Amino acid sequence: MGRKERAGQATEFLAKTRSFRYRLFPMEDDDFTHYDEAVQEAVDLANRLADNNPEADLWDIADGILAGVVHYWLYTRQPCGDPTCGDCDSISTAEERLKELLRITEELARGSEYFHSSYDLNVGRA
Repeated sequence: MGRKERAGQATEFLAKTRSFRYRLFPMEDDDFTHYDEAVQEAVDLANRLADNNPEADLWDIADGILAGVVHYWLYTRQPCGDPTCGDCDSISTAEERLKELLRITEELARGSEYFHSSYDLNVGRA
């Protein structure tokens, strides 16, 4: 299946899931945090961009959002400049920030309901 066919499937899926509310873990409504709001806004932005540009490649939309998120994440993780700051230990160098970013990204990807696909090459077929 090619990229365009996958984009078509994704568009069909998006059309069915417009009321999607992202939750990494189930929560009560009063537990909705800035984290949850940011995640929901990113999903809403992706859906809005896809809706407003039906011919757009969904991978391009997702890659653009990811690039912006990575940029902002790195911006927020700049060390404070105090070499004895315990909060900055895990982000005190560019390589340590990248390592932390990759760790968080892998954790979020593996926790996503979309991590595995029935079209994955390593899925058993009967």
